[in-house]
Amino acid sequence: MGYYMSQGDTVFKIRKERFNEAGAAIAALNGGSWVPEGHPHDLVSALEAWRWSAEVHSDNGDLIGLRFEGEKLGDEDRLFNALAPFVEEGSYLCMTGEDGTHWRWRFHLGQLREDTGTIHYE
Repeated sequence: MGYYMSQGDTVFKIRKERFNEAGAAIAALNGGSWVPEGHPHDLVSALEAWRWSAEVHSDNGDLIGLRFEGEKLGDEDRLFNALAPFVEEGSYLCMTGEDGTHWRWRFHLGQLREDTGTIHYE
């Protein structure tokens, strides 16, 4: 049936000059659990095919935000591992699962890291 997830705090950046490489990396995945093979090669359209909406800076054209438009977890580990070499250092996406599990996809030194955790209020 799938695992529902929602997005929380996010900082996600890819410089415009890396768009072609990043789009090609996504295209090389040949689809995923929610994505048919042969999806677009340009970065913004490829991300949309994977259920992620990109926010592009109006002045410099850099990707400055990413928003999950789906409902359920798919092959995000494949997607973000492919994108990791092109994502700006310090970028991250915080997520919450249907059972209250919290995790963060974090981009460090060109690699994807997945951190799990809890939220504590004082």
